[in-house]
Amino acid sequence: MIQFIYSGETNFRDRELVVENLVSCVSSLIILPEKIEVEFKKLRPSIYGETVLDPRFPNRIRLSDSLVAREVIKPVVHELLHLNQTFTGKLSVRSDGTYVWMGKFFRVDTSKVTVDEWAKLPWEQDVANSENYILQKALTLGIARG
Repeated sequence: MIQFIYSGETNFRDRELVVENLVSCVSSLIILPEKIEVEFKKLRPSIYGETVLDPRFPNRIRLSDSLVAREVIKPVVHELLHLNQTFTGKLSVRSDGTYVWMGKFFRVDTSKVTVDEWAKLPWEQDVANSENYILQKALTLGIARG
C-alpha cells in the first residue's frame, strides 16, 4: 500500500500512477515494506529525492514536488533501493546522527558534505551499483504488464 503525502500543493495523479507502477515492479525485484509513504515536498536545490531515516517515519521517501511524472522515475528507484537497505537492516541512523552501514559507523555532517563526498559513502555506492539494473528490469516488467 502506498500513501501519498503532499506538503502545500495539490496532488498530481500522473505522478502517483508512475510511482505506484514503479513500486509494484521494483517490489517484485527487491524486498520492500508492505506500506510505503511517498511525500512530495520542496527539497533543497539539486535534491530530487531522499529516504527518511527517522524512526517516526520508517517507510517514507520524499520526492521533490518540482518533478513531473517522467522525472520521478529514477529518483523513485534510487530511494526504493535505500528503503530496501533500511528495511533489511543494512542501513540505519542512530539518535546521535551516526549512520550505521552493515555494522560500521559513519559520522557524516550532512550540512557540510558535498554531493561528490556523499556519493562515495558505501550505502550510496551500493545503490549506484544496482540502480540502473533495477530500473531497466522494472521498466521491462512495467512494459510487459501493459
